[in-house]
Amino acid sequence: MMLRSDGEEQGGLGEQRSSPARPPFGKKQLPSIPKNAVPITKAASPASSTQSANGTHASYGPFYLEYSLLAEFTLVIKQKLPGIYVQPSYRSALMWFGVIFIRHGLYQDGVFKFTVYIPDNYPDGDCPRVVFDTPVFHPLVDPVSGELDVRRAFTKWRRNHNHIWQVLMYARTIFYKINTMDPLNPEAAVLFSPWNPAVHEEAKEKMFAHKRRPEDYNKGLPMSGLSWVKPGSTQPFSKEDNPLQT
Repeated sequence: MMLRSDGEEQGGLGEQRSSPARPPFGKKQLPSIPKNAVPITKAASPASSTQSANGTHASYGPFYLEYSLLAEFTLVIKQKLPGIYVQPSYRSALMWFGVIFIRHGLYQDGVFKFTVYIPDNYPDGDCPRVVFDTPVFHPLVDPVSGELDVRRAFTKWRRNHNHIWQVLMYARTIFYKINTMDPLNPEAAVLFSPWNPAVHEEAKEKMFAHKRRPEDYNKGLPMSGLSWVKPGSTQPFSKEDNPLQT
């Protein structure tokens, strides 16, 4: 093959053809688009149809939810909330069972069981709900359903800012700092006042009427055993068995 002139080439059979124009030295140029090429367009994003309720992709949404709940439960353990014990349900990680022990104040010696209901689109949905197993006579607890007014403290649930341990702490705080503004139980709000034994002692007795007495727990237990402890002592096996009378 011989070169005739710039821009022209000749093959062995004398055929001539023109070569594409060369760009100026030092400049880069994209290759030309073939004539019969079909332009490739980006397919419509399926995000609208595959997004799950919690704002994550449907394929890994359940794993994201499980990871979020595991992280929340780890935070609860690390916080070491005083007087609060909670455990996720065996059937569903969206339902946690808990109990609150009140050490002093108007609700002293109170033991309140509750259930935390977590939305299935957590943490992008509403705040978790707290429902007491037995409706507590409290201004912020619904007297029929036993649900605590959690929205009072968490008007808008914000992911990565609000956490379940804060909800649990709020459920404990209401028994120490009683708020009577806009109550769910107006009767409890009206009756709330500084402690007066003549007025409140009877109400307290009724509140804990269902609580079993210590001697009730001993019914059906053997009358002797190695685990007996002398009253007023913390020393194991300190109680002496009475000798049998013959």
